[in-house]
Amino acid sequence: MNRSSTFPQLCVLLLGFGPVLFQPRAQVEQLAYRAVRSSAFEVQPTDDPSSVQGPFRVRGRFSMTPQVSPLDWENYRISDLRLEVLMGAGHPAILRGGGTFGRSARFNRMRMDLDVRFGETTLHLASGELPAEPWTPDIDMVLKGKADDGAMPGTYVLRLAAVRELARWQYRLIDGSSWTDDCEMCGRPTIRWPLHGGFDLVLVEEHPLFNRYHLFDVRFFSGTEYELSGEGDYQVGGEVALRQELRLDVDAKGTFGGPRTMSLTNMPGPPTRLWPMWAVDVQEAESTPMSKLLLELRAAPVRKFWFSTTHGMTPGLQPDTQPRISGGDVLADSGRRVKTNAQLISALGWAEPKEAFSVDALTIAPGGEIWFSFSEAQTSPTLGAIGDGDLVSSHGRIVRRNGDLMASFGLMPPVPDLGLDGVQVMDDGEILFSIVRESFSERLGVTLRPGDILSSRGNVTRAAKELLAGFEPEDQAADPGLDAFFVWPSGEVWFSTESGFTSKTMGPIMDGALLSDHGYVVAHNLDLVQPFQPLEDLADFGLDGLFVVTDVAAPPKPARVLLSPENGEGGEVRLIWPGQGRVFQVEATPAVGDPFAPVSPIIPDLEWTDSSGSGLKQSSYYRLRQW
Repeated sequence: MNRSSTFPQLCVLLLGFGPVLFQPRAQVEQLAYRAVRSSAFEVQPTDDPSSVQGPFRVRGRFSMTPQVSPLDWENYRISDLRLEVLMGAGHPAILRGGGTFGRSARFNRMRMDLDVRFGETTLHLASGELPAEPWTPDIDMVLKGKADDGAMPGTYVLRLAAVRELARWQYRLIDGSSWTDDCEMCGRPTIRWPLHGGFDLVLVEEHPLFNRYHLFDVRFFSGTEYELSGEGDYQVGGEVALRQELRLDVDAKGTFGGPRTMSLTNMPGPPTRLWPMWAVDVQEAESTPMSKLLLELRAAPVRKFWFSTTHGMTPGLQPDTQPRISGGDVLADSGRRVKTNAQLISALGWAEPKEAFSVDALTIAPGGEIWFSFSEAQTSPTLGAIGDGDLVSSHGRIVRRNGDLMASFGLMPPVPDLGLDGVQVMDDGEILFSIVRESFSERLGVTLRPGDILSSRGNVTRAAKELLAGFEPEDQAADPGLDAFFVWPSGEVWFSTESGFTSKTMGPIMDGALLSDHGYVVAHNLDLVQPFQPLEDLADFGLDGLFVVTDVAAPPKPARVLLSPENGEGGEVRLIWPGQGRVFQVEATPAVGDPFAPVSPIIPDLEWTDSSGSGLKQSSYYRLRQW
């Protein structure tokens, strides 16, 4: 995975009384660090040194910038240090400040000094000179300092354990993830449930033989009672053979043996899924007599699934106030309607359509432009006839006529409209698509089938039988077609079929399931639509369009991203940007140095209005992420 393509482009601005200040992110050589689970903080009061408060867990980030150093030392300036001390159920206490760090390989010594504020208390924390461990980018040091004033005079001790953050991807568990709670000695029934949740995978070290990662914000759950939360370490690589190793340190709730802290590890072995997909089984290293946990983890770097369905549905949440969802709406698997059908087609001339027009193919192009096709031919008031094989845009234009898409295949004239079932625009402008009706390519000398993935450059990227091979269909002659697909940079294809089929290894597979050409189910259709709680009793709503929001996607082309604020009534702030990303999200923070939090969902638009009421009432920093 190319880490140069993993951080969405960012842009920051400040809104408040007076002029707007715009400052692009500084391009400096900084090393981002993040505190890990073993970090801790404690206080030894002066009046009663035996009454230690803590240790409390610590989380947070800081940056280290290389400084001009003597030949035998590596010196760094520590800045933007913000650590949260989790002292109880309330808001965490904050350590802010900066300092210095130095390490000498020749003298085998290292030292860290921090000048921080903890509430009203000013602290100088120092490690003193310590023996330096063999070279590693990780940091694990104990620093101490005294405070004679403030709310609590005494000695403060900080164990700061941190790893570098070279790149970060958000992962989620997909179909096939489960947890098993077993007791071999007591013979009780084995408890096994599907597992949901996710984690952030952070690259902390690149090595010629292996890559090392840290898992942050691990949260796995099943139902409302069972939950695992914590962190972990993952390594993949090897000198002779490729192998993966995973260790999780988590707090568990809802297990048969009661709440407990545990470590889970895997049996080192080769990865069974193509990177960046994940398949690892871990079990409890030291279990209780009554309970032993086994986790089957199947994960993918997915933030959101965006899709359209074949059949409409009535949302179960407030059905009287929520309009019925049509097959022409663009949906997110979080239960949000990204675009209604009316919003999607309004720029094509239908200001107030009498009924929804079903969407078939669907993808997002640079600039947040939604490209799609109609399930049936339509006549636009402004663009005229639009065939079901024409690719149109939410910005009000015809992107490609079906004949233009097929031009490089050398079809015998007159060239028919072959329909359009799935589509994806690649970073270099190549358009991948599938057709509804088969045809014969004179140039290639092959029949083009509805299940094939074709390229606008005139070649068959992937044949239907190749996509289905991993599922071993019982009827090899049957062609279930292709309804939607998404091609990963690795070449792996996720897809849905136009009709169901029976797999020799998995049994019946419905047409709305999301599948991988590597022979596993990514998500079942009812899992994707479950957040909408549809009232209809259908086993499958179909899957017509698909777009995956992922951190693995290539970054937008380098461009200066400008945010233009327009202050409206009631403190509303309208943000406008000419971005080259496909999708965007606005984040905000009230103070410099505090974490940014999303104020918008992930959207395909080039503007967003912050109606939170902050506006001119206080200063606000905004940051734009784009994928």
